[in-house]
Amino acid sequence: MGGQEAARIFRIAPEGGSAQVLTSAHGYGPRESFDEQSVYFALKNGPTTTLEVASLNPTGTEFRVEGMPPLSFVMNWTLVRDGVYFYPAEDFMTLSYFDYATKRVPPVFKVSGGSFFGISVSPDGRYILYALADLGRSEIMLVDGFR
Repeated sequence: MGGQEAARIFRIAPEGGSAQVLTSAHGYGPRESFDEQSVYFALKNGPTTTLEVASLNPTGTEFRVEGMPPLSFVMNWTLVRDGVYFYPAEDFMTLSYFDYATKRVPPVFKVSGGSFFGISVSPDGRYILYALADLGRSEIMLVDGFR
């Protein structure tokens, strides 16, 4: 596959076989829903990044997640059973939560720097793991005797 097909989302059975096209859009970071009926992915359209969902049964139906604000970055979101944790484009330093049922978007907490490399939530929902990028500082580290 080359060119335009490279960023489309495909799936293939664990035992191999032909790849099945899931989206016509060029998406990033696909994640299967908890009910295994759809796949969510980020769609970058110019300066705007939105969260999209594509049906797995049947494939070929995809649309923007209704009520979900634009994302700050293609990897700055994660699914949980009842919603999505994400950093919104309009406030990329505030981790927020989008509730599927109510369409509400309450803030969770503010980070002290940039977070551009994804987030994850523990299966029990008690912990959130995120990368913190200190944009104002760089360090070179030496690891001695690592072999």
